[in-house]
Amino acid sequence: MREKIRKPFITFCFLFGLATTAVADDQEFKMIESVGIFDNTRIATFTTPVRARPSSGIFIYSHGMTSRTLYHSKLFKAVYEAGYDVMAYDLPGHGNSERTLGLRGGVKGFPQMTEVLDGIVKHSTEVFGSEKIFISGWSLGGLISTIYLQQHPGVANAAVLYAPGIAFAFLDGNFSILSGVKSENLVSDKGLAETLRNDESFFSIPPPCLAKALITGILGLDSNKYSTNTLLFTAGRDYFVSTPRTEAFFESAKDKNAMTLETVNLANSLHDVENDVDSETVIKTTIEYLNRN
Repeated sequence: MREKIRKPFITFCFLFGLATTAVADDQEFKMIESVGIFDNTRIATFTTPVRARPSSGIFIYSHGMTSRTLYHSKLFKAVYEAGYDVMAYDLPGHGNSERTLGLRGGVKGFPQMTEVLDGIVKHSTEVFGSEKIFISGWSLGGLISTIYLQQHPGVANAAVLYAPGIAFAFLDGNFSILSGVKSENLVSDKGLAETLRNDESFFSIPPPCLAKALITGILGLDSNKYSTNTLLFTAGRDYFVSTPRTEAFFESAKDKNAMTLETVNLANSLHDVENDVDSETVIKTTIEYLNRN
């Protein structure tokens, strides 16, 4: 089952998760695609089937830079089977959303990304009607989620963030990303890395619109304003995101605000923690955390 993967790229940036429309390992599990207008932008959304019975909450997921949502369909399937609804979407400029990648293209700036997520959150409650909301995201999606939760501190019961892109790895002396993103630095699986490398959507240099939006987002971080209970996954072998600085940001937020923080450092994982060597641990820990919150 492997969807086409939109993998990240960036000369001084990093990468982030994927998505599009399709199936998980079980051919009977499918995400439902639809298109809506959020912040004046055409956005492709993907939902799990609406349940006949109430769910335990809505798991709202934002993928990473130059990716598409359903690269994470294994996670979505597991979360759905654990009793949660799932709402995911292709970011502006990505996947089946408005996506002309030029100087601006479908990406108009970082504020647009948080406004789109706000629209997705409101849309999710209309679709599923659940009172519990869990905000989640990988890499760029984790950065978007973090900024969004600064702006809307009471909207979510908790957050689950996977190697969120809130600090560059070169701040800790890892300058490998300056020569471009290499797929083998994303995942340990050589076959998957080769698939990414040969995919037409894989870029080693970011469109200016995305690079600018990424930097703008990072500059908007403020641990004083982040107060959502959080499960944080970091990668011990992350070439793109600074694991120490990421952990320090959320520890600072915990110390300053009334929030709880659970950090899981995956010592053997590269940046793509959900699809790397500790994938099963990531999924199991995510579901256990959702159940406790």
